[in-house]
Amino acid sequence: MGRWIVYCESKNRQLINERGRLSLNFNDAIEEIESGEFLMIDSPGRKYESQKSFLLEIDKYPVVVPFNIKKSIIQLITMFPDRRYKNDKF
Repeated sequence: MGRWIVYCESKNRQLINERGRLSLNFNDAIEEIESGEFLMIDSPGRKYESQKSFLLEIDKYPVVVPFNIKKSIIQLITMFPDRRYKNDKF
């Protein structure tokens, strides 16, 4: 991809500890992004209009991963499951 992908380790621990049925972590997201198995979507709302999002499939469930790009660095912000994309094809 030619870019560095970074994330906040404390946010990653928070994601791992918060989610029940679906175990989410940034390392799984990075694997999916690097494999090229993702869709790009715009982040909804004016508050986040500078962000884009990856739409990934993790454990057969759609997961949205908002991110910012600064020069050659992709900073992952958070990630959350979103059933609105359940019928989208990857």
